[in-house]
Amino acid sequence: MNKQEKELENLKNLLLHDATNWEIGFSMAQVLEANDDVVLHKLLTYRKDKLFQLLEEGQFPEFFEKLEALDFSYNALRHYEKYLVKLPRIKNLKISYNGFKKLPEVLEKITKLTSIDASHNDLFELDKDQLVKALEKNTYLKRIDLSYNRLFQLSEQWGKLYKLESVDLSHNYLRTLPVAFEKLSSLVYLSVENNQLTAFPTGLFSTKELVELNLSGNKLIQLPEELPAWKSLKVLHLRKNRLSILPQALFTCQQLEALYLGNNQIQQVSLAIKPSAPLRKLDLSGNQLTAIPSFIFELAHLEELHLGNNQIKTLPQEIKQLKKLKVLDLFTNQLKEVPAHLADLPHLQYVDVSNNQIEQVHLDNIDRFEKFDLAYNPCANQRN
Repeated sequence: MNKQEKELENLKNLLLHDATNWEIGFSMAQVLEANDDVVLHKLLTYRKDKLFQLLEEGQFPEFFEKLEALDFSYNALRHYEKYLVKLPRIKNLKISYNGFKKLPEVLEKITKLTSIDASHNDLFELDKDQLVKALEKNTYLKRIDLSYNRLFQLSEQWGKLYKLESVDLSHNYLRTLPVAFEKLSSLVYLSVENNQLTAFPTGLFSTKELVELNLSGNKLIQLPEELPAWKSLKVLHLRKNRLSILPQALFTCQQLEALYLGNNQIQQVSLAIKPSAPLRKLDLSGNQLTAIPSFIFELAHLEELHLGNNQIKTLPQEIKQLKKLKVLDLFTNQLKEVPAHLADLPHLQYVDVSNNQIEQVHLDNIDRFEKFDLAYNPCANQRN
């Protein structure tokens, strides 16, 4: 071991970005040792040709075997994947932007992984057992990121990865999810944003520990009347779908704080029950609403209300009931005036009513707001 490698003897985290194009270094932002002290190591630099010569020869600096986290993004690692077996202690592995068409089989031999990021590759179709075969021996695996690939389907074998807590499958071409997702009972975060889903995945009905679910950017036409019994769900993304009707159960999730429904085809929302979800953020922008749905005025915890790009004509008196409201977004609607009762919202600071038909503003002191956007209205032209 040379002097520089001796200095890196306790190295645990290593970032190797774009080693094929730049001179790269084995560098360290921080290392947590047994006593939790942060240790900063000196930079040990290899030229790219030196690094890949070592890989070709199957040689690694000795400290490689002690690494617990490796970020090898933006490289040609697919040509050297077999050498990952030289990293027996790796827990966090990032291999994004490497052109992988399938997950490296060598992952079978790395058994301590807790997190793998294989996003931004060319993963096309995971063979029936390929994912599980590569990862099921990693009994500590909790997080997997396969976003920005070319996946069209997933195997039912996913059910064997039952300890997963975070799964990112966004920006692929999935039309459905395996029913076996019902076995992922520890799942806390799931993103299937920007795929091709046409129906709500039945496998999600047993994922009761979910805290955040992202189904935006799909082709969902409707949601089931009976939704999963999510007891921990706080954030639900459903933007950019084709929803026109919303189930009442959506507004009874006991922990739901943020609901994003923008850019759908919703014309109205009628509830026969009082909403019990403690919503703080509600996004209904980019729909076909002609009036503010009355259930909104019963959301006592609401802090942000986004209704831009609809066809809303008035701001009714009932809006005064939203005592905690801080943000009111109504750009690109059909409002003709700003009513005086907006002044009765004590915490309201950001108002966007730009691009409406507003001729009158019945507020004495607009300056009390941090932002009050009246641009592209007749009254704005009069002020100018």
